[in-house]
Amino acid sequence: RDQLRDGDLLLIDAGCELNCYASDITRTFPVNGIFSPAQRALYELVLK
Repeated sequence: RDQLRDGDLLLIDAGCELNCYASDITRTFPVNGIFSPAQRALYELVLK
């Protein structure tokens, strides 16, 4: 298995369903806690 390293982005995608209601959330975090300029640009592009 690959291990998360400094410079990687972690994407978490979670969903749930209860009584015919559904929800989904996706979040992206830099592994080291700080977005690099390239990571920030990619993050902003995905938000659009």
